[in-house]
Amino acid sequence: MRKVDLRVVGLLLCCVLCAGVENASAQGLIRKLPKQEKVTAIYNGTYTQVNGDEKTSDKTETLVWNRQLEIKSLSKSKGFYDGKEVPCRWFEIKITTGIIVEGEIIPGKSGLRIYKILVPESKVIDNPKDKDTIFVSMIPIATDRNGKVMGVKKIGDGSPEPITTGVLQIYSMISHLCHYKNVELLSANEPSVTVSGIDLKQKKYKAEKIMENRTFRSTNKAEIWSSDDSPFGLVKWVVKLVREKKNQVEKRDRFKVSSRITVSMTLRQIQQDAQSELPNPR
Repeated sequence: MRKVDLRVVGLLLCCVLCAGVENASAQGLIRKLPKQEKVTAIYNGTYTQVNGDEKTSDKTETLVWNRQLEIKSLSKSKGFYDGKEVPCRWFEIKITTGIIVEGEIIPGKSGLRIYKILVPESKVIDNPKDKDTIFVSMIPIATDRNGKVMGVKKIGDGSPEPITTGVLQIYSMISHLCHYKNVELLSANEPSVTVSGIDLKQKKYKAEKIMENRTFRSTNKAEIWSSDDSPFGLVKWVVKLVREKKNQVEKRDRFKVSSRITVSMTLRQIQQDAQSELPNPR
């Protein structure tokens, strides 16, 4: 496997879920508040990128990385959102992307990312959007009484630094799952799986989103397995992303594949008594 600088791979994951064929009802990395105040969900999987068009050229390059995603619910707290003091929850999201050496993922220069944010509990909703936010695309972050954003991040070997925006953007640096308008329930009774002694009854969905301009087109297709018994709602997902390019003056039928990306992640562990790796914002 070829060693590369992981600065070209900014990722992680976000999930897309729904109630049925007619209406999408839940999309997001953190779909629901876990019952336990301190709990960690650990996902493992792979990220594969094929550069070039496999169908029309033999000049392709395949890159494969291993990935681990940890989502933590840390503690309840108070924060300010929309000018009001509201109940909040501290969350921490850690993404490690790299190659496995002696059973451990060794990240590249920026293959390790950790985000700690204080999120209004009312914004963790079983719905793709509410009156003022699309939750799957951006996770709202609460502030202190002086308006300071309650978030901190750590990239690679760097020191923790404050998050200055009022939201945490999910797509695409954190996840290739995105906000899908069309989400379809494929099966309401998928086989159950057991993770850390917990039986998870699953539902399976599929979703698709196409984004296009004069020179670029991306087709994002996802399969998602969810469970109400999973701490944050997410059990497994597979995203296949096809990126195409053409010259601005060419017709749409001249789009050519530039890369294909497949991301596959599965819940492997559920741990109690979650502990933070980052300090609270000062």
